[in-house]
Amino acid sequence: MPTEIRQIILNEEEILLAVASYRRVREDIVPAGDVHWVMPAGGGKFSIEVVSRLGGEENRKRVTVDNPIMVEALTRFYIENNIIVPDAGRRLARYSEKGWFLEVMRSGEELDRASIAKVADGASFDQVSDVLETCDG
Repeated sequence: MPTEIRQIILNEEEILLAVASYRRVREDIVPAGDVHWVMPAGGGKFSIEVVSRLGGEENRKRVTVDNPIMVEALTRFYIENNIIVPDAGRRLARYSEKGWFLEVMRSGEELDRASIAKVADGASFDQVSDVLETCDG
């Protein structure tokens, strides 16, 4: 059974924008202020530092978030920026020497559903048949 793994990579500036954008809709998770940095914290968690300024005084807060929160933040950023993200599959937020990325892994039935969806979106039957033949072996 074939498996597709897609990695959608962000640079350092984009990850800061992604977390800042996410904070606007989930203030309960990321505190107010400028997102200063995002770093892996081990165990699939991520550490975020936010800097706020009040009356000339700088206040730094750090929060640790689980992988599903980062997945949600990255997915939201991609959608806001018209970057196509597969709608099915296992998603993980990761960091490597390449940068920050969302990894989407899908196989079997998820790939078949994606191929059928292409027909609904206007792909030719030949294009979808090629994908289905690849999925079948």
